[in-house]
Amino acid sequence: ASATAIFGSRGSNGVILVTTKSGKSGAAQFDVNVSGGVSSVPSSFRVRQLNAQEYVQYYTEKNGGVLPPSLSYWDGKTDTDWQDLIYQNATYQNYNISAHGGSDKINYLLSANYINQEGVIIGEGEKKYSTLLKVDYHASERVKFGLNLAPNISTIERSSPYSDWSSLQAQATLLPPTLPVKRPDGTYAYAGDVTGMYPIGNPLQTAETYKQTYELFRMLAG
Repeated sequence: ASATAIFGSRGSNGVILVTTKSGKSGAAQFDVNVSGGVSSVPSSFRVRQLNAQEYVQYYTEKNGGVLPPSLSYWDGKTDTDWQDLIYQNATYQNYNISAHGGSDKINYLLSANYINQEGVIIGEGEKKYSTLLKVDYHASERVKFGLNLAPNISTIERSSPYSDWSSLQAQATLLPPTLPVKRPDGTYAYAGDVTGMYPIGNPLQTAETYKQTYELFRMLAG
């Protein structure tokens, strides 16, 4: 009730109180937890697109039944699914080790955590290292001192800007399926190879050449 009173009417549906774990009196105890998983982008969450045959048929019918000059480059076989090329099955790993113990006067909790999360888009992901130190000292029945320190470091990797047509998602959505990933000479193809098309980049080339890493440090103390 006292917590709800702080929020007034906004707390009418209840208030969730979040507290960190504390050490317990007794001999030191150690806990180790390991978890992991795999995430992906299902087809139902992707942009629905025409395959190469449908793409050519659409523009041929639009051109009065004649193959438009802009599609004369198509070899009749190439059918590139650009979204398949940028999305991947991303693994997730979480490792945690902690120790706690103490006496009637003082108790402690020390934990360390490592998270490695691959991105569902190629070339992206995040690694996070965090620790927690919590010490409680009971000087008397009425006097209590506590220390909480929770530093963490995150390394975030990105393979393209988040917005505009230069992002991997935009490139994979806008490029035609009739365009091959690479030209015969081994260089990356892009929309500029198609007559009259806006020069949208190749997402695989973008992922290979564009790398941006963010280093974040946070410290919570109390």
